[in-house]
Amino acid sequence: MLPPVPSAYCHAPSSDVLLLLLLLLLLPSFISQEGRRMWSARRRLAGWGESIYDLLQQRYAAAGGVPEDDHSLAGCLMRITDKHGNKPKRGALVAEICDALTASETVPSSIMWTLYCIAVRPQLQQQLQHELAATGITSSTIAANSSSSTTCNGSGDTASLQDQGDLAPAGPETFSASGKSSAAAGVKQQAAAVSAEVLQQRRQRLLDAFAAAGPEVLKQLPLLQACLYEAMRLYPAGAPGAPRMVEQPTRVGPYLVPPGVIECSLALKPAAAAAAAAAAPAAVAACRMVEQPTRVGPYLVHPSVMFLGT
Repeated sequence: MLPPVPSAYCHAPSSDVLLLLLLLLLLPSFISQEGRRMWSARRRLAGWGESIYDLLQQRYAAAGGVPEDDHSLAGCLMRITDKHGNKPKRGALVAEICDALTASETVPSSIMWTLYCIAVRPQLQQQLQHELAATGITSSTIAANSSSSTTCNGSGDTASLQDQGDLAPAGPETFSASGKSSAAAGVKQQAAAVSAEVLQQRRQRLLDAFAAAGPEVLKQLPLLQACLYEAMRLYPAGAPGAPRMVEQPTRVGPYLVPPGVIECSLALKPAAAAAAAAAAPAAVAACRMVEQPTRVGPYLVHPSVMFLGT
């Protein structure tokens, strides 16, 4: 039978393990100069998020709380609770603020800016309508009403339904002296509802047409792809990627990167907006992506990375 072990010997190994664990967690950030810089950058980012959080707290406290009709990102974050009704801790909300402002979802961000670039350019919209019609994606109804559907008041949608009798025009008796304003407001709301319904139907027809055509149809839409590329060039979805270390020989374009090399992505926005990237780099010109997609700039031909060394 083994003799009893003193309690001092029982606690010593666990203390050593705990100390070693703390050293392993904290020291690697300070071993290299790059690690110390990244640690400092993370602290500055956290301070930035905390300042925004404090400002939001002050504003909503002065307003008596978050209004129910405030559906902004800040309002949703400050209103959020768990299933027990408890608010998240300060650190969790600060992390969400930093993520929302510096780490947006790449796919929704790219689609949003692409739609924005198309929406503010009616001529580009017409060119895309012709391209979609040539592939059979756009139905004849949408193609015929493309010029009127680009307006913001939905007059084209309302007129098309009036011809079918879906929107009955108000009679003369509707606009009496007593109820003229209320009748006009009702007609406006009815027109807006009908316009939204028509847009929903058109959207569904387009989705069905794309689903029937299959993914191969994207090869027949060079202008649409060019709009996406141009929007991603002007409004990149992400900041420079986090530094990564190459663990095995990796070929990146014409380069063979050996293991142990630290890779750091370049800033995408300055690289895409530089004068060497393209002629008039600040302008949206989707056609140049169609005509010479590999000659717009060196950053499109070679990967936008640089290697810091081992």
